[in-house]
Amino acid sequence: MSAIAAPSLNRLPDDLAALIPDDAPELVGVGWIADLLGITPQTVTHAIRAGKLPALSIPGAATTIAYAVRPEDAVRIWGRRVLRRRAAA
Repeated sequence: MSAIAAPSLNRLPDDLAALIPDDAPELVGVGWIADLLGITPQTVTHAIRAGKLPALSIPGAATTIAYAVRPEDAVRIWGRRVLRRRAAA
């Protein structure tokens, strides 16, 4: 996906919003999302390539592509799972 759509008009529920640090940048990399949510970078990249997670494609050296993602979009996808995992711990 080459562009990020306009932010959703729906605010994140407070419990999900609390997963995102107050000082989080507007756009972050795949590794940042993976670390925040306790998932693999491959999971994040797969969601981007499958069209489930909006991201900006940033061409890199040779044939590499980096992605920039809004933390809110990732939390919408994986946030509930993170909260369930934390509650069970």
